[in-house]
Amino acid sequence: EDGEILVRGENVTTGYFKDLPPLTNASGAAQLLDNDFTLSIDGGDVIMPSGGKTRLQAGSMLAKDVLAVETMASFDLDIASAAQPLIEYLDQPALNLIRHSGLDTTKLSGNARMKVKIAFPMIKDVPKERIEVNVDATLADAALQDALPGVDISEGQIAMAMDKGVLTAKGPARIAGIPAEIDWQRGPAP
Repeated sequence: EDGEILVRGENVTTGYFKDLPPLTNASGAAQLLDNDFTLSIDGGDVIMPSGGKTRLQAGSMLAKDVLAVETMASFDLDIASAAQPLIEYLDQPALNLIRHSGLDTTKLSGNARMKVKIAFPMIKDVPKERIEVNVDATLADAALQDALPGVDISEGQIAMAMDKGVLTAKGPARIAGIPAEIDWQRGPAP
């Protein structure tokens, strides 16, 4: 028989994927309708091990047919953060998206808005190749000290994307004070 369960929560702290830092101060609603589970998040914070904070502006999770042997979960997240906490998050062992980028990201600054889509089967010990991560981000007021020895990048308005492990960055910036257009790409991490 068809049925519905609806639960709202505020000030919630929860884990959500492997050993990523927990979501704190979260609010939203969970709904189980028939055999489909939906989670809508109105907002929350993720505190990095360094103490830096990223803000989940909004998010959702959908798991269709939760009683199936293998249920796919899909997440849509809208995130705002300063560059360093965001880099720290993306480089957590469960994601490992930055480590092999070839950039010294410790000298990167700016403010990011990011849309993240994650999909994976809800099974124990999900193989890495079954996790799909797509990212579209805008880095405003981006700066990278010593991008090349003695050369800084500043005043960047960089659109970044990651799809199928390929990271791209494009947009206007100043390189050593000279207006320029950044266009950079790095293949999937090994």
